Amino acid sequence: MSRLRLALTQAKMWLEAHCERVCLSGKRSAVTFSSDFFKERKSYADLGHHLLDFVKKLDSPLGHFVRSFCDPAQPTPAAEATFDRKGDLLPIHPSVVRPGQHGVTQQNLEWVQLSLSLINFNYCTGWSKPICVPMDTRLSANQCAALQEVARTVDDNILDADILPTLSEAKAALQSKRYDYSGNAVEYMQELEADKVFPTWPRQGEAGIRCITEFLTGEVQEAMQDPKQWILPEDKQPVASKRSLVRASDREWLKICTEGYRRGMMCMVDDKDVPRDRSGHLVVNGAGGVKKTKMVNGQEKVLQRFISVLIPTNEHMLELPGAQDTLPYVGMLTALHLGPDEELYMESEDFSSAFNLFSVPDAWCPFFAYSKKVDGAAFGKPELGKVRPALRVIPMGWKSAVTLVQAAVRHIVFDLTGVPRATSIEKGHPIPEGKHYTVVYLDNFDEIRVYQKLTAELESSTASPTDTHQKFNEVCDGLGLPRNGSKQLIGALAGGIQGGEFDGVRGTIKVGRDKLKNFLAISMALLSAPTVTEFQIRHWIGKAAFIATFRRPLFSILQEVFELLERCRGKAQVLPPSVVDEIFCFTGLAVHAQSELRAQVSPEISCTDASPTGGGSAVAVKFKTKSLVVPEEVEERAQCGCCGTGFTGMEDERRLYPCPRKCGERFCSALCVADHSDGACTRHDFYAPKFGERFSGPRYPLSKACGLAGIAIQRPMDKLVPGDPWDILTSEGKERLAAAESDPSLKAEHWAPECRTFSRARGRWIQLPDGNWIQGPRQVRSPEEPWGFQELTRGDSVAVRQGNLFMRKALRALVRRHLAGGLASLEHPYNSYVWDTEEVDEMLQSGGWFVTCYSHCCFGGDRIKWTQLFHNSPFLHRALHKPDCPGHSDLRGYRVTWGSDGQLSFDTALESEYPWGFCTAYAGAMAAHLRSITPEPVGDYPRTLESLLYTQVRGATRGLQDEQYVIRVVAAVCHTLNKMTEGAEADHLRWLLRQVGLRGTDVRISIPDQQITREEVYPYPAFRWLWKTVLSYKWAAEQHINVLEVTAVLTEFRRRLRSVDNMNTRFLNVVDSLVTYFALTKGRSGSKRMNRTLRRVMALNLASKSVLVSLWTLSKWNYADEEDLPTDASHLDAILAEYINSLYQQGDSLTQAGWLLSGMKRFLPRLRYQLPTAQQYYQNWLRDHVPLRATPMPWLVVKAFAAVAWQNHHYDLALLLLLSYVFFLRTTEFLTLPVENIVVDSRSNQIVVTLEKTKTSKQFQQSLVLRHRGLAKIVAKALTRLPLKGPIWRFPPRVFRESFTLLVNHFHLQEHAFSLYSLRRGGATHTYARSRDLHYVALQGRWRDLRTARIYLDDARATLASSACGQVRPVRGQGRSCAGVSMSDVSGAPNLDQQHGCAWKIAGRAASSACGQVRPVRGQGRSCAGVSMSDVSGAPNLDQQHGCAWKIAGRAVLGHLLPAGKLGLSVDKVGPVRESP
Repeated sequence: MSRLRLALTQAKMWLEAHCERVCLSGKRSAVTFSSDFFKERKSYADLGHHLLDFVKKLDSPLGHFVRSFCDPAQPTPAAEATFDRKGDLLPIHPSVVRPGQHGVTQQNLEWVQLSLSLINFNYCTGWSKPICVPMDTRLSANQCAALQEVARTVDDNILDADILPTLSEAKAALQSKRYDYSGNAVEYMQELEADKVFPTWPRQGEAGIRCITEFLTGEVQEAMQDPKQWILPEDKQPVASKRSLVRASDREWLKICTEGYRRGMMCMVDDKDVPRDRSGHLVVNGAGGVKKTKMVNGQEKVLQRFISVLIPTNEHMLELPGAQDTLPYVGMLTALHLGPDEELYMESEDFSSAFNLFSVPDAWCPFFAYSKKVDGAAFGKPELGKVRPALRVIPMGWKSAVTLVQAAVRHIVFDLTGVPRATSIEKGHPIPEGKHYTVVYLDNFDEIRVYQKLTAELESSTASPTDTHQKFNEVCDGLGLPRNGSKQLIGALAGGIQGGEFDGVRGTIKVGRDKLKNFLAISMALLSAPTVTEFQIRHWIGKAAFIATFRRPLFSILQEVFELLERCRGKAQVLPPSVVDEIFCFTGLAVHAQSELRAQVSPEISCTDASPTGGGSAVAVKFKTKSLVVPEEVEERAQCGCCGTGFTGMEDERRLYPCPRKCGERFCSALCVADHSDGACTRHDFYAPKFGERFSGPRYPLSKACGLAGIAIQRPMDKLVPGDPWDILTSEGKERLAAAESDPSLKAEHWAPECRTFSRARGRWIQLPDGNWIQGPRQVRSPEEPWGFQELTRGDSVAVRQGNLFMRKALRALVRRHLAGGLASLEHPYNSYVWDTEEVDEMLQSGGWFVTCYSHCCFGGDRIKWTQLFHNSPFLHRALHKPDCPGHSDLRGYRVTWGSDGQLSFDTALESEYPWGFCTAYAGAMAAHLRSITPEPVGDYPRTLESLLYTQVRGATRGLQDEQYVIRVVAAVCHTLNKMTEGAEADHLRWLLRQVGLRGTDVRISIPDQQITREEVYPYPAFRWLWKTVLSYKWAAEQHINVLEVTAVLTEFRRRLRSVDNMNTRFLNVVDSLVTYFALTKGRSGSKRMNRTLRRVMALNLASKSVLVSLWTLSKWNYADEEDLPTDASHLDAILAEYINSLYQQGDSLTQAGWLLSGMKRFLPRLRYQLPTAQQYYQNWLRDHVPLRATPMPWLVVKAFAAVAWQNHHYDLALLLLLSYVFFLRTTEFLTLPVENIVVDSRSNQIVVTLEKTKTSKQFQQSLVLRHRGLAKIVAKALTRLPLKGPIWRFPPRVFRESFTLLVNHFHLQEHAFSLYSLRRGGATHTYARSRDLHYVALQGRWRDLRTARIYLDDARATLASSACGQVRPVRGQGRSCAGVSMSDVSGAPNLDQQHGCAWKIAGRAASSACGQVRPVRGQGRSCAGVSMSDVSGAPNLDQQHGCAWKIAGRAVLGHLLPAGKLGLSVDKVGPVRESP
């Protein structure tokens, strides 16, 4: 083992060293090239030639791609492309770029070729091998147009004679500052030097000129009245407050404070006015300096900007309300639109140090106090000694500083100057209508105007400011607020704005030229560094992210660089080849970081969608004449709308369930209407509020009553529900509950957790019917400890913990539903301890809850049972609250008796099911409440546009469960629909572009006069358009659905760009995936698979200068989501194959795939030999499949089941259990077995069963024979209790399964996973174990091959040997059965021996009526009927196995101790098949 570890360690070290050598080999070429290039001192125009030469030498994927497929010097040897381009825009081979064509000149040639190489790399790579190569060297019309756009961009942005800095200067720039994602510099604090600080401060008389409160209005002005109200409560304050130091010597600090006081920037405060933290320490702040360069008298000097570090104050104060969330963002300006004959010009004014212009009220100064005291002489008070200095102007480091300054400047611009507020561009609001825009950003005031192309007269008039700017200057002069004249612009056709540049003539907004050149320089410096630090890589990422603001898809290039940033935290790293490629790609393509304001809006809107098997897209150019049409009701039918069960003769026996959406269908059961509501309804697009019941009981009468009242219901959830049990303690049960709770349509829920441990009756003395008094179950709770005592026995402790788990889940669910605007109720006994808990008290105090009291007898119950309902529905309270019972006759009392099992039996258990009268009253009130708040067609709310939209939106996604959010969505969609007028589609598309989000690449539907928040997105009503499908295709390979959604968008983008008319165009595209929407909006994704597709979108974006603008809609409103039916057999074969593959991948049952193919071939015979792919997929799965076989059932268990069924008068059930076991019948065989096919010969004690159309003999009948006197008499007796003709089982197969499940649950055998097939498997296994005659078993079981039978039986015997049911051994002592077998030996089974003495007496009381004259017979090997199974040739000697073979049920299954209702079985008919209450 030590040698193995040593070998692994050496291998790991070698691998790491090899990887480092590979990285270093790629770095050497980059370092050498960059160093040499900087020495040559070339211009930025020459940089393209050197970068193009550099990329060919890279030892990285980018270098390999360019050398192999994209060498600008010559085309690839294979001149003919190996794929059909079909008019796609990309790739474009750089070798086809020649000077004199398509805007290419000798000066921009290398830059254009470099741009194409990098665009091709991002478009063609990202997979195991490049795609779309070799490239076609012929140019199409759209590619010629793309070359023209690329060349124009290069000419505008990079071709000039400016010389690059030296390598040392570039490295210094790289090391100088750190930038965040907004392009803002992040710098380190320095020790303050007074002489360097003063030149950066405003001059005397220019600081603290006016109090900030003079320029505030509304809530911001009110907030400034009292600073103490914004201090965090003590319990919300940090436990350990942060400390901040003043970075200055005493001498320098004295100078700074003295000058600050003289210039009106500082004051002194008293320590008693300074706030304190929860420990009593003063909350004081620090200060420091950061480097700042400034031109003074024509010379550049290094100065310091004075920075107040207000971290202590910020962490102890709330943020003031205001405008900090509505600051304009430069990305929004990229969505401005210019016509072909329009130009844009701007006027700009700038305040001088806006933060220092305004002072704060005196009451606020102590909150900005500094930690370092100073001599009082600084403030003209030397006699005071050391005093506390504080800032009296707006501190830039304060969290609310931006709020105040932005509000003040907006007040000056809009209120005092009179500029219309409707022209303001603000984050979270649409771009204003018209041709006049205002941008107010802290100390900047910019006006942007759009005019027709300027005439000579208009050009001459732009020498003077506009009226609004003149008025602004007058207002500022009147207030004494100085402005920065050097930054003033008047009628400028080009200028800077928020780090960018706009060109009003060319119609572009782009990254500032100085910032672009600086970025290129530091990128080359980064590539030339042998290793990079976290500081350097973070600096580069910050600037790159800012540049991507002007062309958002560029952000997709950044992927591996973020992982490198994490690795750099520990130590400097070598740039890996993948990161070199990313840096190089971003550097070369940064020259294209500009937005085209003249990009026209396409009149054609598109929508895309994807599924796991295929994708598609559709387009529209005009609106529909009608939308949101409610489908008509279907014609009433005399059969169930779900399962097809006929209603003939059933109306008198039970009521029918209506469709909750009133589609016209009716249903036979609550389960059918629940299945119908989940998707088959013709009105499934309209919201129907659902009701869900937890702990419903086995017959779930409340859910049935709600279904009959027309409420959509979830499947009832309870451990005792036949065929569909729910156990909250299992992982499957928890997942099912979570899925039910997250159902978007769930509006109301009812909880009734068990109350056994919450009862106040525990611990009381109980009088038995014989007059004796006994101590009841131990008390485990009290009013003081409603969640249980601390000291309990093991059993009581487990019961209390489980009860607490159920109750806490119920209370949390009630709170969640209440907060979501839904209805919720909790039922428990009136005297339950749950009403003493703090949780219930808190809910009552919060308001909105009702406590409803009633007794069961008031709603038709047989006994008095006072109950309390805790809920939030006034309708329920009015219908159910009956605190005074008038008294009822013929009521039953409560008794406590000893059961035969030695346990107390309480009659209260008989009242656990709700009376039907209560259920109908509850359902009626719940239905009335839901209808009152649900619009038509489901509810009674009047049908309006808003109500129809509500039914469409509510519950459409998980996020659309919050009532308030749904109301806002409806308002936003209504507002949008009002903007969609037939014939004005182009105006609507331009209106959509004004609803851009923060990044300018998405549309955010909004509500008038409300700010768009980043967290909330409203769906676009795409259903209003008249769509036409243009693409429908299947995927070549399987991918994650999010990747497929983005690929569908890419495919539509490619289709659009095949036309030359779509160059330099804005496309509006609708998607129904929020993941796709946000990824396209941001430009990149954290998923590498999604990001490589987004890089292809970016490549198309840069080459065409066209922009995809995304909208989000609901899936039900997305036309592309509707899939077309297959057109031919091959298409169907592909769909079926993909579906079977999906079943396999998701772990579904093989049976589903088999049924699918069988059904297709049975009902469409012509497809029998036309589904080869699907059939092959199925065969492949079949070979890989390990079947999960049924557990063989022991003979002892079968007899117990039959005895219970017989005692409850279910002779058909008992007979089929016995026959299926002894004759090894398949499930279908015994469920369809007719009475007339069973013949019993009483003389020979022979039973003959005739089978028709079996699995192994479809054309001929098969007969099976068994001789046994006792069994023959039982069968003969059972036949007299059944009809003469017809099937033995006259109910649906589902009912037999539910009855079988009830029997399994009754004997607590759930852990053995018995199924119906366990009967056949158990009978065959038991017979083979007793007889050892494989031929007899194969003949009786009708297996064609003995080898198959042997495999089948060997596996069954192994399963039985490992099962607890098979471990049966004789037991002596009390509880010993007649056979000497005790069920107490069976793990998990009830100890029926100790409960009832002889546990298996079917020959006694249970079977005496069935077998006629039965007498005891002594001797081993003899049954109670006097007949031995050993007399039957080849049959197992069942008598020898257990002695008295038929002693099963005994007192445990006698009718007076086990009523039929206990099992959910009716005496005359099986209960579960009848849904009547």
